[in-house]
Amino acid sequence: MNGQLSEQPLAELIREISAKSLGGRLSLEHDRIKVVTYFDDGNFRYAASNVRTLRLREYLKKSALISDADLTRFNELLPDLELRKQLTAQNLLSTNAAEQLHSRQVADVLRVALVWIEGTWQLDARSHLNEQLNLSVDLDSLLLEASRRLPADFIASRFSNEAEVITPLPEPLINDNLLPAEVFLLSRFDCPMPLRDLVAISGLGEAETLRHVYSLALAGLLQ
Repeated sequence: MNGQLSEQPLAELIREISAKSLGGRLSLEHDRIKVVTYFDDGNFRYAASNVRTLRLREYLKKSALISDADLTRFNELLPDLELRKQLTAQNLLSTNAAEQLHSRQVADVLRVALVWIEGTWQLDARSHLNEQLNLSVDLDSLLLEASRRLPADFIASRFSNEAEVITPLPEPLINDNLLPAEVFLLSRFDCPMPLRDLVAISGLGEAETLRHVYSLALAGLLQ
């Protein structure tokens, strides 16, 4: 499977992968920047990028968790996962510290790719991550954050049919990161409603309403 990010940005791909319980390697490219993400049965597992500032070595330098002398012992071309494995194996970095730092790095990689609306994507269901990782990444919050940074005209393009029915989930995911306006919009209806009617009763204006509907959908609160 492959396509254009202008037609299916990463946030929407993540939701589709989750809904369909897909797995494999999702590769994205934008202006020669590459991001690779992995999923297993619809669950996000890992992300990495070819951008130098988003590599684990750079995060280790900034964190001062290990000395520069120790870090220079390892080949700069080592993949992040291999570098982490060797550091923990040699007791230069604790497992807990590695997980926390790596989780922050992976979240930052996602922050970059989630706002791409140009570029390409490709999903290879045959490629899987062999490493056992225990990363703590709040994916729902990252999706919300990204939706708030996307251009208004792009979000408007995601709603081509004003008669599209928006449905609140009967048991929505708990999310404590909603903006007051998002909470307000969510409170305006408790049953399926055409988009044009939701815009009419929201009192927020069309552009703002569409942005909040998009954000809430990505957060798993609407469909």
